[in-house]
Amino acid sequence: TDPTAPALVKSFGQDGYKIASRMIDGVLYLCSSYYPTNPQKGDETTFAPRLYDGDAATVVPCGSIGLMPDGNSMTYAVAASYDIASGERLSSQSVLGGGDNVYMNKDNLYLCASIYDDGAGKTYKDGSYTVTDYTSSVNTVVNRFAIADGKLTFAANGAVPGALNNQFSLDERDGYLRMATTEQTYSYSVYRDEKHDFENTKADEDGMQTRNDVYVLDASLKTVGSVTGLAEGEQVFSARFDGDYGYLCTYRQTDPVFAVDLTEPTNPKAVGELKLSGYSDYLHVWSDGLLFGLGMETQSVGANTTVDGMKLVMIDTSDPAKLHDLHTQAIDADYSEALNNHKAILVDSGKDIIAFPAENSYLVYGYSADDGFTL
Repeated sequence: TDPTAPALVKSFGQDGYKIASRMIDGVLYLCSSYYPTNPQKGDETTFAPRLYDGDAATVVPCGSIGLMPDGNSMTYAVAASYDIASGERLSSQSVLGGGDNVYMNKDNLYLCASIYDDGAGKTYKDGSYTVTDYTSSVNTVVNRFAIADGKLTFAANGAVPGALNNQFSLDERDGYLRMATTEQTYSYSVYRDEKHDFENTKADEDGMQTRNDVYVLDASLKTVGSVTGLAEGEQVFSARFDGDYGYLCTYRQTDPVFAVDLTEPTNPKAVGELKLSGYSDYLHVWSDGLLFGLGMETQSVGANTTVDGMKLVMIDTSDPAKLHDLHTQAIDADYSEALNNHKAILVDSGKDIIAFPAENSYLVYGYSADDGFTL
C-alpha cells in the first residue's frame, strides 16, 4: 500500500526452475521443473519435490505425484496454485516424467512433455558385424489438470506423435484440445564386432525426417481427429489457433502458412496454403480476417539459404482456403527478443500498435489496409 516502503507479508516456494506461470482471478498457478541431483534411498527429501512455506519445507504428498506411462525420466514437473490475497497455497500436483510446455484456460491446465524413444528394429549379420537398426522419434505426452476454486486435480493423460514448438501450438475450444506438432524421425544402425569388442554407429543417409501434424483430442485426451503429413522435410516455426481455424508456419527454404479447418473436431482438414520467403517466429490475430507475423526474411542462393534481416507480414485469412499476403515490411535488424519471447512484443489492433525491441532500438509500427506497416 505504501510504494516507498514495501513489506514482505509471506513467501512460498517449490523445487525446480520455472516452466511457466499464470494468474487467473487472483490465483497464481506456478509450474516448475525439478531434477533431484543426489537421491538417497529412504530419504524422500532427496528424491521427491518439496514445497516451502517461508523456510519450512514439506515433501509433495505421494498421492499427488503421478508417473507418466512408459516414462524413464528422473525429472519432475511441479504445479501448484496460490491464493495471493489470502496468502494460502491451495493445491499442488507433480508428475514424474517432467514437462516443458504449459497451456491454460479458466477450466484446465495442460502440462506437456517431450518423450524421446529409440526403437530397436531388426538385427542381422553383415560380415563380422552384428547390426541393429534403430529409429529415434519424439512424442508429446499431455496431462490435463482440471481447475475448480483455484485447485488443481488430475483429470486425464494422453499422447500424440511429434514435438510442440511452444504454448501457441495448443488451444482448447468446446472441450477439444487442438495440438500442432512436428514429427522428427532419425534412423541409425549400430555395428557390433563381438570378437574384438568393438562398436560403431552409422547414421541413415537421409538424416532427420520431419513432417507436421494437427491433432484434436477430447476431454479424456483421446485423439478423435487429425491432419498429418503437412510440409514434409520442414518443421513448425509458429502456430496460432483462431476459433474454428488453426494456422501453422513451417520452414526449410520457404515459409508455407497452412490453414486447417477444425470446425468438425473429428474431421479436420487442411484447406489453404500460402508460400512466402523467410519464416514467421510469431503469429498474432490482428483482427477478424487478418493474421500478423513477425519473423525473418531469407534468400536462396543456389542450394544455400541465407537470413536477410527481420520482417513483418500481414496475411489475409478472411477466406482460409485462399490465404494471401497483403503487406510485407523489411526491418534492418537481425535480432529481437520478441522472436523467442512473446512477452517482448505488444500487438494491439485497437490502438494500432505493433511494438517490439530490435537490436539497439525499440520500434513502434501502425498498420492500415492502404499504407501497410508504418513506422
